[in-house]
Parts: sequence; C-alpha cells; structure tokens
Amino acid sequence: MDGETIEGKGGGDGKSDTDRLLARRLSSGDTKALTEIVKSWKAPLERYLSRLCGGCKGDKDEILQEVFLKVYKHANLYDPALPFSAWIYRICRNEMASRMRLKTGSNEVGEIPDEVAESIWGTVVDLPDAHLSSKEDARMIGEVVNAMPDKFRDVFILRFLEEKDYAEIGDILQENVNTVATRIRRAREWFMDKAKSRGLVERSTEPARGGR
Repeated sequence: MDGETIEGKGGGDGKSDTDRLLARRLSSGDTKALTEIVKSWKAPLERYLSRLCGGCKGDKDEILQEVFLKVYKHANLYDPALPFSAWIYRICRNEMASRMRLKTGSNEVGEIPDEVAESIWGTVVDLPDAHLSSKEDARMIGEVVNAMPDKFRDVFILRFLEEKDYAEIGDILQENVNTVATRIRRAREWFMDKAKSRGLVERSTEPARGGR
C-alpha cells in the first residue's frame, strides 16, 4: 500500500480521554463542558472547513455554530468506544455538505497554504530528497488537490492534511477500513499522475538551488 500500513484504533491518549469525559458531562447536562469543547475544537474545524470547502468561507461561522449545537443536542448519542474527533469531524463534514447542497453555482475551492503543500509533497511523494522547487510549484499542489474528484479529495485531505489514520477516516466517512485504504491509494495515484503531468515530480528531484 505504497509503504503505508492500515492503522487500527489506538489506545486512548490524554486529549481523547478528556474529550470523552467532556462528552459524558455534556450528556448529563453540564453546559460548561460545551464551552470547553468549543475552545478545543473550533480552530481545527475551521481549518478543516477551509481546506475542504472554499465555498464555505461566508458560512463558516454558521456551520460551526450548527456543529456545536448538534454536539450539545446529541451528546448522548456519542459512542465513547470511538474517537471523539471522528464524531465531531463527521458532524462538521455532514453539516458542510448539507449547507453546500443548498448553494448553487459555487465553485470555490479549498485553501492549501504553501507550507501545507510542502508537507503534502514530502508525505505523498516516495522519492529521496524530493522538494518543491518554487512557490509556484507549492501553489500548483493546491490546484491539483482542489481538482480531485470529491471521493478522492475527501480522503486525501483527511489523510494527508488532517493526518487522520485509516480507522478514524473510516469512522468519519462511515466506511470500512479496506474501502478507505483503497480510496487513499487511488487518490494518491490520481495526485501523482497529475503532478507528473505538470512536471512537479521532475522538478522536485532536481538538485535544490540556493533558496527560492
């Protein structure tokens, strides 16, 4: 699988345990827990929305408000056996999709900053000493990601930008791990094919020049 393994669900870390406790408190009616959840998750979800959906820019605050309202209303439905992050990402993704279905004619794409493009390139390209040769190439990475078919772009962003493991992506998308693995592999292949056609691979393996 291109050098990657399918990760299982890991043991609980400190943040996961804290999130589970907050969800339990919230389901018991402790509204202060919601304040802590918003403080912890607002920035990551804003970043996710920016990367996934450029057309959400004007609706981002409303989408997040609805996400946290649903977390509050449905905290009792959260299964503590699953990562809280997967649950809240799924709510966010579904709310974004519902909102965008109501908007017509929106073709705005997500935001891929140059430094994130470099990180993607270093992770996805399995070549020694691969590097982006210019800021233009970094911007081109964003264009390639945004041109992906939705079914590939969804998993590509979760895997290579949000750095989610296969099991958590499966929980977010409600797909089994093997389906997720296959889709990630195909997304990577699609990405590499487009990157090669734009000369990115060839330029990235040239000796680095002294700065950009």
